[in-house]
Amino acid sequence: MGHPTRTVRPVRLRLRSKSRPFEEHLHPRDGRGRFAHGPGAGLNPLLERIRAAAGRPSRAPRSEPHFDEEQHGLVFRDGQSERVAKAYKANVVEGITRDLRDMPDETLLLESDRVWLDKVRSGEAHAYEDHATGIANSVRPGDSPADASWTRVDADRVRELLRRDAVNQVVATWAMTSNDEDPGALALQETARDAFGLHPAADWPSTDQIARETAGQRAALGTGHAAILTAMWERTQNHLAEAQLGSLTVWRGVATPDGRPPAGWTADGSTLSDPLLRPLSAFSLDPDVAHGFATDEGPGFVMSAIVPAERVIATPATGLGCLDESEVVILAGPGTWHWQTAE
Repeated sequence: MGHPTRTVRPVRLRLRSKSRPFEEHLHPRDGRGRFAHGPGAGLNPLLERIRAAAGRPSRAPRSEPHFDEEQHGLVFRDGQSERVAKAYKANVVEGITRDLRDMPDETLLLESDRVWLDKVRSGEAHAYEDHATGIANSVRPGDSPADASWTRVDADRVRELLRRDAVNQVVATWAMTSNDEDPGALALQETARDAFGLHPAADWPSTDQIARETAGQRAALGTGHAAILTAMWERTQNHLAEAQLGSLTVWRGVATPDGRPPAGWTADGSTLSDPLLRPLSAFSLDPDVAHGFATDEGPGFVMSAIVPAERVIATPATGLGCLDESEVVILAGPGTWHWQTAE
């Protein structure tokens, strides 16, 4: 018995020409390699670890904690001189840049930097390195550099300097301010909040102009900032694990008109429950530093807790933070805190 004849319809493929390579990092996949959609879908294992870590609660000590010299020495093991602080930051920037060596330029660099890098590659522009600042400067072919000490560098060196500067900008932004009205700092906070799932977290006052500038910063740098913060968290965890520290006792000074926690916070005696923190919140391992911040503009209060090491995203030795203030940066999350008025 013969088979009926079937008409095979021709298949027409419509192809779109693309002017740039496919950006895999912008299209996360699930565990089976399929494109994933929805909150948290397709997260890489490291990002999943950070999100889980942010949910680990802090714990209020039973009594007022005291300065732990041994813990302080393990976290800040090289002292607090200006020379050491500069060495810390240089090592941080170099280390994170190295950790991100496989990250494409499209993720880490501004479009304007990538355009200039292409011009250096093609010979349309020349580049000179200022060794005092570690910055590459553009010079038109035939012109002399502005400083005779600058040296001509090739495109590979320019790329290295641009990528290092992208990391340095994140560290330098935090050194100036962690939020206030700075669009760069606010963009970093928003990136951490959304990338690491830090909800709920404290909000901050803003204006339409600041909101627009912050959105512009996120559009240009958000993916790169998320990668930098992720690498920073991993370096911090390795640092604390080597020191065999499973938790840190931290303090933060808060200036208030009456020396008490804000009205919206839940306080039961000397215990605070789940106070809203900034996505990236600065604390100190030194209670005297926190007390100084609390009383800088009048009465305030100091909050303290034992925080799981996994909630610590940075120390001055691994990322953000001021060495002279014994600063550590923690991720917003749940838990209880001890508080007392600082006068």
